[in-house]
Amino acid sequence: MLPRPDLPVIPIITQPARSFSPYNARATGAALRAAIEESGLRVAMLATGGLSHFLDPGKFGQVDEEFDTYVLDMLKAGRGPDLGSLEPYPLLDHGQYEFMNWLIMLGIVGPGVKGTVYSYEPMEASGGGWAVVGMDTAAAGLDLGERAAATAG
Repeated sequence: MLPRPDLPVIPIITQPARSFSPYNARATGAALRAAIEESGLRVAMLATGGLSHFLDPGKFGQVDEEFDTYVLDMLKAGRGPDLGSLEPYPLLDHGQYEFMNWLIMLGIVGPGVKGTVYSYEPMEASGGGWAVVGMDTAAAGLDLGERAAATAG
């Protein structure tokens, strides 16, 4: 991802457990977005976490393709941040808590940025739906850098 090895990398480690609401995840991303905009720097973002990713006993190995398709359709339509308005408990029933990382990234990207789905694969063996989605902020006229990327896995 880095065109040069000397570019600075600032990792932001999140572990949004079940007490971290979808709204708060999106709000965290919006706060990061404000800091990025104030910095005047070009940035690239990489967010990881499962779509439908079940780690708990009783659901491990399940994939919710209907939920994953809904999320990916929302991203393609530029409505990703709207996913932060989902109710926390039904959301956890579909995607569990790793999905919050996507919401943080979508808070950074902001509304109206359309995603390009590069790949999606339901992987029951690992208990999740894995996707790679590019969020082209430059095409949306945003000055957050060239491209944000999200990947589940």
